[in-house]
Amino acid sequence: MSLELLGAGAVEAFGSAVRQPVIISILVFIGCALLWLVMLVSDKDSPDEAYVANRSLSPLVNGFAMAGEFITAVSLLAIPGAIALFGYDGFAAAVDALLGLGVAILLAQRIRNSGCYTLGDLFGLSARGSAPRAAAALVTLAITLPLLLIQLRAAGISTSLVIGATTEHVQVICTIMIGCLISCFAAVAELRGTTFMQIVKVPLALVTLTVITLLALGKFGWNPGDLLSAAVDASLAPDAYLSPGMWPYESDFGTLNDVGAHLVVILGTAMAPHLILRISASRSGRSARRSMSIAAVLSTAFVGLLVGSVTAWTLAAGETLIPRLMSSARVR
Repeated sequence: MSLELLGAGAVEAFGSAVRQPVIISILVFIGCALLWLVMLVSDKDSPDEAYVANRSLSPLVNGFAMAGEFITAVSLLAIPGAIALFGYDGFAAAVDALLGLGVAILLAQRIRNSGCYTLGDLFGLSARGSAPRAAAALVTLAITLPLLLIQLRAAGISTSLVIGATTEHVQVICTIMIGCLISCFAAVAELRGTTFMQIVKVPLALVTLTVITLLALGKFGWNPGDLLSAAVDASLAPDAYLSPGMWPYESDFGTLNDVGAHLVVILGTAMAPHLILRISASRSGRSARRSMSIAAVLSTAFVGLLVGSVTAWTLAAGETLIPRLMSSARVR
């Protein structure tokens, strides 16, 4: 939904007054990131070093990196879009992802102690033979490839908005370029280098969202209740905004569909391939649990601040942007 709305042109690109400094800032950040990654290149050539950083990451470092894995382009777009448009149901979807991290905390120690770092290896512990590994590989690809494409698509559309060119061709070009850049990051720096990139992302996101939330609260006398009430009044459906039922992706299965949707998000988040790699990069099983606990705390803070930012955005755009978003979605 969020990607369709952005791609439909419902959101305008940045004005020319701020476009140039934003583009310069992005290019400078990318240049510094590439330089940093080159400096972090390891001369060790082994699978453990490439995939799990030789299982040497401390709980604090790995915890921040796990939180960085949670803070993605899709989460920054999908969670605000879902909450702003669907209210309670959108917030419930965000909570499901956090519950998935809670499930990962329960499983982290056993995953790390198993010595495995792929879903196929974990299946192979209880089911011998090549069939379970092949099935797990197919499931991993079926989940990872669409998720990766969505992530790249979101980043490509966002980049096209920054540079002020939002045509379909420009969006595709931006998506391909970002995909090549990310592939370069992963190939050059491996897990250890990308870990530090994820760590940088966390404070940047939290500080930015904190500033936005504080600015919004300051306009309402630092009263969150008043801010929420104003956002509800400015939403598309004030009477239904704080109640379940606005989510449009329903089927004829009723409650069974709702339970299935929640379980998919919770268990899918807990067993995400990149999360298993991060757990396996810990020094020990106990360290893995501590890392996941740190990641859960940081991710919860991220979602809480994101909800505050979304509330402010809903209030500011309630009478103008949200109807345009819904109109664009219906057209597409």
